[in-house]
Amino acid sequence: MALGTKARYIFAWFVVTSVLYFSVQAIVTHSYSFLTPFDGMIPFIPEFVWLYHTLIPVIIGTTIFSMQKRRVFFNTTSALTISMAVLTVFHLSFPSYYPRQEIEPSTLFSASIWFVELTREFDAACNTFPSGHVTFSWILYFCMLDSECVKKSKSFRNTYLLWTVGISLSTLFLKQHYVFDVIAGIIIAYLSVIIGKNFVNRYLNNEANS
Repeated sequence: MALGTKARYIFAWFVVTSVLYFSVQAIVTHSYSFLTPFDGMIPFIPEFVWLYHTLIPVIIGTTIFSMQKRRVFFNTTSALTISMAVLTVFHLSFPSYYPRQEIEPSTLFSASIWFVELTREFDAACNTFPSGHVTFSWILYFCMLDSECVKKSKSFRNTYLLWTVGISLSTLFLKQHYVFDVIAGIIIAYLSVIIGKNFVNRYLNNEANS
């Protein structure tokens, strides 16, 4: 597929996802809490904010430049679109809220703290269940397993797995999400990939037979 064509698909997905996410965030009331004792034991580590914000650049770069096969690219975009719809339903039906932790004044001059505060300005502590960051990162990992570059390089696959796990942990260490949000995100990612692959296979097979 041409790079421009892939870029248009991903740009469209990103725009629709952003509009849906921030629209829901503006209208829902915060009704549910999934806080567990384990969540309270997880420390706040602001340095994870830098990893947290690699999600969109990695999705864009990977889908446009690393997914050479048309089928793999459409598997990914289909799964991302399906998961986006599912997440929106959950965010409307179970609007959860993560109470924000107070940041000590002595740490306010840290670049990581500044970035966390900036993140919280536009990414409110609602719509936590399930985690979109976790869902989208695991979709990318699952779909990349079918790509040629990952099949040829075990280290490449391990790098993506390490990044995906890191994204999941970042949502916990930044106090953006509950443990249940992470677990639900992984499940939705896996199911979205299966459904997306089935849809794409039927479409491409019908296209080949027509």
